[in-house]
Amino acid sequence: MSDERNNGEMHSDEESLNDLIASAIEKKKDAPKKEPQPAPVKEMTLQESIAQAKYNKQNGIRPAPRKEQTSEQDMSIEDMVANAMHKKSGKSQRAKAPEEEPEEEKSFWQKAKEFFVRNKLKFIIAGMVIVVVALIALLVFILFFNHYYKRIERENASRVEVSVNSIGESDTVSNVVEYEDYLKDQLKDYADIMASKEVYNVLLVGEDLRDTAGESRGNTDVMLLVSVNRETKKIILTSFMRDIYIYIPDVGSNKLNSAYAAGGASLLKDTLEKNFGVKIDNYVIVNFYTFIQIVDILGGIEADLTQVMVDEMRNPMMEQNMYLGNPSTQDLLSVAGHYNLNGNQALGYARIRYNVGDDYGRTARQREVIQKMIEKSRGMDLGQMKDILDKVTEGDNVRWDLSQEDVLSLLYNAVDYYRNYEIQQIQIPASGYFTTQTIREMDCLCPDFAANTEILQMAIYGKTFVNPEQTSQYVFEEPPVYTDPPVYDTTAAPPQVYETTTSETTPEYVPPTETETTTSETVVTPEETTIEEQPPAVTTTPEPVVTDQPPNPTPPPQTPPPVDNTGQQEAPAA
Repeated sequence: MSDERNNGEMHSDEESLNDLIASAIEKKKDAPKKEPQPAPVKEMTLQESIAQAKYNKQNGIRPAPRKEQTSEQDMSIEDMVANAMHKKSGKSQRAKAPEEEPEEEKSFWQKAKEFFVRNKLKFIIAGMVIVVVALIALLVFILFFNHYYKRIERENASRVEVSVNSIGESDTVSNVVEYEDYLKDQLKDYADIMASKEVYNVLLVGEDLRDTAGESRGNTDVMLLVSVNRETKKIILTSFMRDIYIYIPDVGSNKLNSAYAAGGASLLKDTLEKNFGVKIDNYVIVNFYTFIQIVDILGGIEADLTQVMVDEMRNPMMEQNMYLGNPSTQDLLSVAGHYNLNGNQALGYARIRYNVGDDYGRTARQREVIQKMIEKSRGMDLGQMKDILDKVTEGDNVRWDLSQEDVLSLLYNAVDYYRNYEIQQIQIPASGYFTTQTIREMDCLCPDFAANTEILQMAIYGKTFVNPEQTSQYVFEEPPVYTDPPVYDTTAAPPQVYETTTSETTPEYVPPTETETTTSETVVTPEETTIEEQPPAVTTTPEPVVTDQPPNPTPPPQTPPPVDNTGQQEAPAA
């Protein structure tokens, strides 16, 4: 019985289990489908989380935080470790950045390099534009330069035989032939001619209107050496007196101004070099027509004229008007005063010779006019510069021996030369170092060549080849020193005096006493001349004014004019 009961119960349990399973299957079929749930994430140990975080850092992987994690309490250990490592890495990089490349510690060249790299394309374009503009400017300059350079002609330096006067009874030199042999023997060779790379010497030769109108060169009365010393920043203007009796190489003894007639500016340049020991680099010949035009372009030059000057300007200006084709009285002045002289008047002022210092005063006025032209040209505008270039290079107004390299070198430094350099003046022969003699019936100046060479070299270079104790072997007796008060021959020319009134071109006059305020005049006596002496300029006083001439008891006659070495009577001029 028991066995049957047990079998029945097992069967009943088995049946109920089958029913339950079948019911569950039916419910599962009828139940709505649900999305599969993700497999639970396996929790990682601390060591595994650290290892995973290091791997993510090395490979640049940053795992995104889970959406359901809203706080660190909800994050897994792995996420917390990864976030901590990431934050630490970011803070470390931000902290180290300033230390690795601090902006303030970069050098200028590093910053410039970085700036260039960032703007490389812009720099390339800008550089190409600059190069193109520079090439265009250079081309324009070359065309401009060649245009004007080719317009300036070269001098005809052919030699012409010049006649020499015979020895006359009126000669004051007892043995003319012996003196002329001395002049030839004292010529300097190459070793005694001073030169310097810091000094540029150019000889300015003025060609007279009468010479320009004629077929021959004629003599020249303007021989001005312009010396530019780049070391001392000075421009020295040196006038050579036309009446110096001198030996002209390969020609013979004669007056200095005849060297130009015999062989042009090149022979004149050679003559000055070998007699006074100064290297002359180049020469420029300018005729008086060009002088007039340049002064007019500059707007004239200012000068104070005495009545004597006004009167003495009439003859040279009337002669100029004849050659210029002007009415004879054009531009003439009548009364003394302060004037702004035009080109024609300035030329007449520079050519005054008689009663206002004779040739000494004339050379001083020539230097005065040239200095004022240089000073006024410092304010020229481009239009005036072009006008001057057009006039200067027109026809044969200017002739020179300058090469293109010489001109370019001068242009390169021209602004500095003419705007910043101090201008000084001297005259050769210097006061007290020459005598006036009559040689071959000509009134001549006989200088102490050694002393004048020393003065000239010191003025230009600041040093000399001449021994301080050296003197010329052939020096004429010095003229007597006048007593005070001086006694003059009333039939002779007026006494030679320096005007002591202060002016822009003369040293400041110091009155002899504190209470004396009026100007005075001092009789010139031969005394040692130093390179600092500046020849006084003409002023407004009515008294005769001269410069650089020592008194001479027998001044040269005013009339008739001396006979020139060409055998033709010299025109009263200049």
